[in-house]
Amino acid sequence: MKEQADIFDELSQVINLEIYNQIRCNSENLIFVTSPQYNDRIKRILDVLDCVSGSISVVKHLADINGLSEIPHGKTIIVIGHDNTHICIELAFTYSNKIVFCNEHELDKIYEFSLLAKFKDKINEMYSCLSDDISKKVISNILLARITGDYSYIKAIRDTNCDNEYFDINIMKYPSSNESFIDAGAYVGDTLGRFLRYVDFKFETAFLFEPDRENFNILEKQINRKSLTEITPHQLEQLDISDISSKLSIHNVGVFDKQTRLEFSGKIGMSSHVKDGIAMKVDKRNNYYINVIKLDDFIDASARISMIKMDIEGSESEALMGCERIIRKDTPKLMICIYHKPNHLWDIPLQIKSILPDYELYIRHYGAELWDTICYAIPENKK
Repeated sequence: MKEQADIFDELSQVINLEIYNQIRCNSENLIFVTSPQYNDRIKRILDVLDCVSGSISVVKHLADINGLSEIPHGKTIIVIGHDNTHICIELAFTYSNKIVFCNEHELDKIYEFSLLAKFKDKINEMYSCLSDDISKKVISNILLARITGDYSYIKAIRDTNCDNEYFDINIMKYPSSNESFIDAGAYVGDTLGRFLRYVDFKFETAFLFEPDRENFNILEKQINRKSLTEITPHQLEQLDISDISSKLSIHNVGVFDKQTRLEFSGKIGMSSHVKDGIAMKVDKRNNYYINVIKLDDFIDASARISMIKMDIEGSESEALMGCERIIRKDTPKLMICIYHKPNHLWDIPLQIKSILPDYELYIRHYGAELWDTICYAIPENKK
């Protein structure tokens, strides 16, 4: 059996591994000497690693060293903070214990690494499922950016060609002339325009789902006037859809794992979402209730779906549960956003594999920071 790859070998290279291992394996023998502003950071690392510290001593200034209780021999002293170098030196004169210095940026990286390490098995399993080296590089750089806050990792893997988003011809090379497309999170028709160009306006049908009232009204107006407005780098362009508008089926509902009503944070453009779907400050005065549907129940069982795109602000996992019948029956190509919640980066690819193990998985990234990461799931016979 092929040994599962361990992406954490690479991720661990950007943290202070000595201090991380000391905290993880030897926390009861550590004494943290820290300024008040770093106290909470230490506690949250201990919490996420399920560790208990020997003690945390708060030092506001150099004179406080004299107030420290006697530190037993054999304990390691970790001094936190870029402004505490002088304290570290003074401690060296006072105690014979091992003393380690760590600045606050290193501490933050250890915390972010520790958060990911809680999901190490799942992340490694997802990483091993990826079908090409580009996908593996995308995942590793996204995780490195999360740990370090350094977005040069993102710049190295970002695809800046917006037309590739959802319809990357290097992955989805052969569109057919009878595609049947589901667009969950249709917004005002931006993805629809890319789909039409991808299939050269030759397709069977497209189901568009957009729960936000304002977004849906804009989408509906464009379809009714049979002209789709597209934003290019230099101007607005009109895409004539008069020949295909009858093939478009639009619905002012959300997509979920059951048919119900949910509280919704609206009037925030493409970021409108089911309440608590994503971590985002919103004006609660714009909250209202929307209808959501289960695709397996909504789409006629006799219909054949060949492509499903989902960008629904954190509800992707539930929506996938709601279309498992379609996926197993029709094996559609999937283009699913996996960036709205931190765990979606590994949970959604694994969820797709659990529904249909034969899918090949590809990951691509299009945003300047940690947004617009897409998981492509392609059946072997449709590559």
